Amino acid sequence: MKQYFVLCAVLVLSFSCEMPVKTSGNNGYESSSTGQIEKTEDLFVRQGGEENKYILDVNDKKYIKENGYTVWTEIGVNASSSFEKISCSMNKEYGDTDAGYGIIFLFSDEENKEYLLTVLINNKQKYCIGRLKDSSFSLIHNWTQTESLAGGNTGNGNKISVEYVTEGSHKDKFLLKINGKEETYFSDSENMRPVFKNTKWGYAAVISPFENFNTSRVRITYRKQDGESE
Repeated sequence: MKQYFVLCAVLVLSFSCEMPVKTSGNNGYESSSTGQIEKTEDLFVRQGGEENKYILDVNDKKYIKENGYTVWTEIGVNASSSFEKISCSMNKEYGDTDAGYGIIFLFSDEENKEYLLTVLINNKQKYCIGRLKDSSFSLIHNWTQTESLAGGNTGNGNKISVEYVTEGSHKDKFLLKINGKEETYFSDSENMRPVFKNTKWGYAAVISPFENFNTSRVRITYRKQDGESE
């Protein structure tokens, strides 16, 4: 069943304005603008014979909204009481290079209160980390440039992984790795002792208001990496 929320838009900004404004040579929009988000099972399609491969392929103009449109889906369950590491390779073949895509995890909707964390990347070598809580989205880690990400259409894509640290100086924090390199440790100040058991993980994508669905589309391939070394 589809659910709709309002969240802060999660695309990169390279100019300053209060509302989305398209300018020549710039496909980004203000990160504090609001956009629509939809949980859906329809757009992320598992590929036959490849259990771990999903493709999002969209060119329906109903997803073009002034402040952007974010879609996400559940793929798996964290069955253990400890955090089960998530590793995923992703390749965006078509679509606005500023628009984010990535993974969601820790999703819980107990008592009709939604909560999840997300890691998004884009095709301009940037990433961010965010939280959706009770229909409100906020950034935990602002959009950041990193050489660890390959830019543009990378063919094999970029691999991101999230794991939970249980000892040492970064105990009780998540570790984000990008293409096997440690990128940052992070935690959610509003959920410092997260419960992992039976939470969900999945995929997400932002559809930019500047897509041209007359001539192109948004197409992203997601592959979960099981048991591979980094």
